[in-house]
Amino acid sequence: MAIGGCAFRAGTTGISDGSADIDATTHDGVVPVPCPSDPDLTVCFTFDQSPLPATLANEGRASVSAMLSGVQSITSPEGNAVEVGTGSSIYIPATDQIQNILTTEIWVRFDTLPTSGNRVGFLDNNQQPVLDLFYYDDPSMHVMCEFGNQTLYAPSATLPAGTWLYLACVCDAGTGTIYVDGVEMAQATGCAAGSVMNMGLTIGQNNGGSGPAGDNLVGAIDGLRLWNVARTAAQIASPEW
Repeated sequence: MAIGGCAFRAGTTGISDGSADIDATTHDGVVPVPCPSDPDLTVCFTFDQSPLPATLANEGRASVSAMLSGVQSITSPEGNAVEVGTGSSIYIPATDQIQNILTTEIWVRFDTLPTSGNRVGFLDNNQQPVLDLFYYDDPSMHVMCEFGNQTLYAPSATLPAGTWLYLACVCDAGTGTIYVDGVEMAQATGCAAGSVMNMGLTIGQNNGGSGPAGDNLVGAIDGLRLWNVARTAAQIASPEW
């Protein structure tokens, strides 16, 4: 699958949707394109900087930065990524620069999956209108996305450890959709745009109300994008990365 001048190839790790296997998308070893210059791209982090600074400037249009602690730059098949774990945090403080978010995209790799009754946070703002993305095991594995007042679940979506994954959540005209590696996993009505005005945004874990608060992703993040437009199914199927 061609992705913005880079080519991703389908893997065979088998993401289960409860009925059939879905090919996982894997990196192919080419250098990624930078964040596109697009007025609708509010937040973008490639994590390609090495060494990573303690304060990482946003590569999207919003005038914000992320505070990094306990993270490490690692080589990824698409350039560099950030390795995260229980002792790390990536946090964008509260700001009025991140509003009306309708699409979230993140490229992640699990090294450790959540155990029974637990979850992993990819991003979280802990406020209304809600903007978050989690992976749960309670009792079955599922991806959860929230936009506004809507909670959307992709049940029985078992994500493989040790494999790069592309996760996306879109709110389009009140209908929310979760995608894994460009494939639609779940859909529901009632979503609204999210923002990061009051409590900031954590990346790679839960937000406790004023900053990072556990439910850490143990693995790596190779990119994050927040858009103030609803990306189409075709754009999600072939993201520019």
